[in-house]
Amino acid sequence: MAFQIRHTEFGVFQGQCMGLGFWYPMSDMPEQGLARYETEEDAQRDIDFMCSDACSEPDAYRGKLSIEPFDEETNAKCAEYLKALKASGGTEVGTA
Repeated sequence: MAFQIRHTEFGVFQGQCMGLGFWYPMSDMPEQGLARYETEEDAQRDIDFMCSDACSEPDAYRGKLSIEPFDEETNAKCAEYLKALKASGGTEVGTA
C-alpha cells in the first residue's frame, strides 16, 4: 500500500521545487501528479520537515497535515490531464 500527505486546506501534496510546495488542487497543476510514499514513515519524514523550523512556513502546516492511503483515482485524473496537455501541443486544456 502506498500513501500520500493531505493538507486540510491545500489538498494533496504533489512535491516541492525550489522550496515551494505544490498541492492538488490548490496549485492548479494536475500535470505534476501526486507525491507517492511507499511507507507511512517516508510520508512522516516530509511532514516532520514541513512542520519544523527548517521549513520556511511551518505554521502553514502544523496541525494541518495527515497521512492517508494513496489516491489512485485522483492520480489517474492528473495523468489524463497531462496526456491531454501533451496532445494539445502544450496549450491549456482545462482542469482535471
